[in-house]
Amino acid sequence: MLEIVLKDDKKRFLPFEVIEGKIKYDLSRPSNEITVDLVWTTMGKGTTDNYRADSSVISTMGSNRGEGNFRLNAPAGPYSFSGKLISIIWMISCGTENDKEIAEKEIVISPVGREVVV
Repeated sequence: MLEIVLKDDKKRFLPFEVIEGKIKYDLSRPSNEITVDLVWTTMGKGTTDNYRADSSVISTMGSNRGEGNFRLNAPAGPYSFSGKLISIIWMISCGTENDKEIAEKEIVISPVGREVVV
């Protein structure tokens, strides 16, 4: 089990803001590290695009239970938005090195503090 806990339960971020949190883990098998990624994906018509904007690695030192802190930097864009044909969704994603266990948490990155509706 992996759990993403954002500092102050914050889920809305401005461009260039630092995103802080921790990963709580109770894994079925010991792992050496957990990778935490800040990613966006498109949803809607057409092909799906994905992009990793920032990444952090938490060393678990072969342990299967514990927690570790991460810091990621929100980029200038693209902003979280929802349109009639396509949307851009930002999320924090984490997983063990063999991707046997993963977790995701949706967030918003926008200069207006909420998803832009087009």
